[in-house]
Amino acid sequence: MPGRGMSGLFPSIVQHLPPFMALHELHCLWVNFCASGASMERALGNDEDNFDDGTDRRRPSRWRQKRWAIPSMLLAILVAAGIGVWFSRETIADDFISGQLDRYDIPATYKIERIGGRTQVLTDVVIGDPDNPDFTARRVVVDLRHRLGLPEVGGVRLFEPRLYGAYRGGKLTFGSLDNLIFRETDGVGGLPNVQLAIRDGRGLVETDYGPVGFKAEGSGLLSHGFDGVLAATAPELAIDGCSTGLTAYGRITSSTGEPQFSGPLRAASFRCPGRDVVLNDYVVDLDAQTDDTFSNPTFEARIDGGESRIADNAVAALTGTVRGRSGNGLTTARFTLAGRGARTPQALAAVLTATGQVRAGESFGSFQLDSEIEGNGLRLGTGFSQTLRTVARSGEGTLLNPIARRVAGALEAETRGSALRADLRLRKASDRFSLVVPTAELRGGSGARILSVSRVEIAAEG
Repeated sequence: MPGRGMSGLFPSIVQHLPPFMALHELHCLWVNFCASGASMERALGNDEDNFDDGTDRRRPSRWRQKRWAIPSMLLAILVAAGIGVWFSRETIADDFISGQLDRYDIPATYKIERIGGRTQVLTDVVIGDPDNPDFTARRVVVDLRHRLGLPEVGGVRLFEPRLYGAYRGGKLTFGSLDNLIFRETDGVGGLPNVQLAIRDGRGLVETDYGPVGFKAEGSGLLSHGFDGVLAATAPELAIDGCSTGLTAYGRITSSTGEPQFSGPLRAASFRCPGRDVVLNDYVVDLDAQTDDTFSNPTFEARIDGGESRIADNAVAALTGTVRGRSGNGLTTARFTLAGRGARTPQALAAVLTATGQVRAGESFGSFQLDSEIEGNGLRLGTGFSQTLRTVARSGEGTLLNPIARRVAGALEAETRGSALRADLRLRKASDRFSLVVPTAELRGGSGARILSVSRVEIAAEG
């Protein structure tokens, strides 16, 4: 016992003290706590049962102090670590951003303006060759979302972004960004599940046909909820010997998981000098959609055009609808067109309609058009009338003259209210054109058949 040990050390003191005081002082020496008899009594009380076995009753209090000291130390360590992370946040953020860029092999330079727990602000962003960049932005705000493991990009806000790309040989590319936009993944394909906001976005795409510039703004979940506007202009396009200038303005969305555009496409003129083709004042209300790799487009175009001419054949106005798709170097489309004020050298028509389909190879280097033609309100054309008058004049003074005049009068009378129906097939392969008319029939206003032909074929080179 502790009391016995203390008696051996201090025999004279223990012998001269009263029993209670001896035990009292002995305990004070053992715990090194008491300063006087009064303080000892307050600490220990007057009940002798408190000293039955000399056990120190203050030890549980010390254990509680140690128990609280452990989490306090851990908290202090965490606070210190947090402070260290805070002061190192730019380095950590830079490592994270660099890691993401390295992951997709994207060369980039930027400045870190501000770093927060969930937001990173970059300025003067340049992706690709600094002398010929694929992308630049004055300011980029990256919003992070934290899940198990490392943080990932949840949203991107672009301020004054500039995008540069090319469309060559039927393939769209944005340089070093292709590794991010068109990358192969093991998961489900599609646009990224990232919130995107664009402010004053502009871009330029160089194509085989000419440059296309555009401006875009919008925001939303890129994979299924982006909503914005797009304006584009292509002042000089050259397509297979034809030239035009185009503008477009419309809404861009990704509500179905695929990019979509809806809006008007305008062309002041479309000219093909080698084919003697002229189209003026066209507006095409276009609904277009591509897959998630910006390939295999489908479209529906509602056409409202002005005067249109192919050689000596023309219409005062052309309206209609074209629905088609393109992919793997092949374009197919179905169409319904109506021309008003149609005129040819042989006949005039109040209304001329065409329905059919077309199949074309890459860049329309080859195509085949199959169509059914109908015309109403026909009259003899100036060329045909002039031919009849020439025949009549050449037979002046003979029986041919009155016959020619009577035929011309009968045709002019019968063609009022007449109708035309014809099937035709137009083909182009390399530099060879062919026009085949399997059947054609012209009926007069009385219902009588004026003209009927079958299997007419015309071919031309160049």
